[in-house]
Amino acid sequence: MLLLHIIIAIASIGLLTGRIFSQDSKLQIAANISAIATLATGAGLLFGQSTSLSHACVSGTVYLAAAAVLSRAAALRQA
Repeated sequence: MLLLHIIIAIASIGLLTGRIFSQDSKLQIAANISAIATLATGAGLLFGQSTSLSHACVSGTVYLAAAAVLSRAAALRQA
């Protein structure tokens, strides 16, 4: 499950980055779905395995910060 979570998170950051340079609605939907999938698999890891809560929170915060910055950049570019 951890490997799946890492793959989804990396793909999500890639899709969110691609969203900056494209106004394709399918790409925007895929980026949003991948962000939700990353959060869902992270929650699954948190509740399904005995991982350190602080490690999960730090990693999740870094991911969310990156996603927020990339999404804001895309919104500014489109405006």
